[in-house]
Amino acid sequence: MQYLYEFSKNAGANMLLVQVLIPIGRWKLLEKFICGPNEYKRIKEELKRIDKEGFIKFGGEQPCGGGSYFIEIDYGGNVSPCPFYSPSENIFKKSLKEIIRSEVFLNFYKMKENKKYCPLFYGKFFV
Repeated sequence: MQYLYEFSKNAGANMLLVQVLIPIGRWKLLEKFICGPNEYKRIKEELKRIDKEGFIKFGGEQPCGGGSYFIEIDYGGNVSPCPFYSPSENIFKKSLKEIIRSEVFLNFYKMKENKKYCPLFYGKFFV
């Protein structure tokens, strides 16, 4: 981990984002790469010990930007508030304005309410 930290700093990065990945699609077949909350906590503590400047940020622990700061549009025109949220609307059938006011997005916004972190964060971690 020290190497990753130093490599990022020396490469001129503004920050090192340690992202929590949610297993979807083919990744669900790779359960052996999942670490539990205790292992994630140990990794996080080690990274914080290395980083005294706040250079390392931990994804999934900031307020969710899905549907507010970003949306996903895939190759087929399916629009979702988050790449990990499967319900979607289609840009070829509705306007973007209609989509962001649709039941799909409203349900996602409701799920985000009163959540400090990512609403899809299940407590499984990939490293």
